[in-house]
Amino acid sequence: MLVAFGQSVHTVKEGETLESIARQHHITTNELKKANENAEMLFPGLLLNIPQVQRKAEAKSAASKTEIKTDIVRMRDGSYILCKVIGMKKSMLSIQQDGIDKTISVAIREVSEINYANGKKRKF
Repeated sequence: MLVAFGQSVHTVKEGETLESIARQHHITTNELKKANENAEMLFPGLLLNIPQVQRKAEAKSAASKTEIKTDIVRMRDGSYILCKVIGMKKSMLSIQQDGIDKTISVAIREVSEINYANGKKRKF
C-alpha cells in the first residue's frame, strides 16, 4: 500500500471486492466508491484511492493519546497532510514535511482547513 499526502492507495488482488477492500481499510463501501468514481470494474493491479476517514470517536481517542506536534492541512478531497505550515500567499500555501528538505507549495483552492499544532484552526 502506498501513502502520499495522507492518501493511501490499494492495489487490487485477485478475488477482492469493493466490500472486502473497504472492510480491510475500516471504511464503508460508499466511502471507497466515492473516492474511486471511475472504478466500476475491479481487476488485479487496479489502483484504488483509500480515503482517510477518521470517525469522531477515533479522533477523540487519538487526540487524547497523542499530542499534536505538527500542523494538519486538510484537503478538499478528504486527504490530509501532516506538516509545518511555513507561509501563506493569496493562492499558495508553503509547507514543510518531516524527512523532505524542500518546501512544498499547495494551491489554497485545494485546502479546506488548517489545524495548527497550537490548537488554532483556519477554514477555507
